[in-house]
Amino acid sequence: IIEKMSSASSVCSEKTAPSRSNKSRIRRSIPTFLEKIYKIVENNNSDRFISWSEDGKSFVLHDTQGFTDQVLPKYFRKSNFLSFLRQMNIYGIKKNKRSDGKLVFSHPLFIKDNIHLLLYIQRHVKKAGGEAIDYPNPPQMEEQASTLVAAADTMKDVELNEMIYAQVFLMAIYRFKN
Repeated sequence: IIEKMSSASSVCSEKTAPSRSNKSRIRRSIPTFLEKIYKIVENNNSDRFISWSEDGKSFVLHDTQGFTDQVLPKYFRKSNFLSFLRQMNIYGIKKNKRSDGKLVFSHPLFIKDNIHLLLYIQRHVKKAGGEAIDYPNPPQMEEQASTLVAAADTMKDVELNEMIYAQVFLMAIYRFKN
């Protein structure tokens, strides 16, 4: 299994990962929507509208109207807030409302300073009949992903780091297949 993880990690880079659809070394890139949202949250010019939470495990929408009018048009063709929410939902990014009315968005793999993890966020697709396929996201998998990410952030050894990212990738494949 370590050999498989090593070969999987050898084709991973910051923005690409091996494709699940082809056993050859075809690379898959971060979904455009997720990459744009990540860049928006990272952009200090957008902080009055949207920013990372203090722990970096979620992001907060401070001003919905300002975000819709001033930020969305710079990054997307549609500046419709409901379309934005729909896309967030398609990628499994959860929305919660704080007591002060601000929206907080989170996903176990959408984490500050870890853009490479966006590779493993799967789009929720629909069956032929229109019924949504709900990919399981067991709590133990979220805990494992968080543990692996935390370990990778503190490690200096690049090979071990790559192995950890490969394990996150394999967990994402497991999530997709089940």
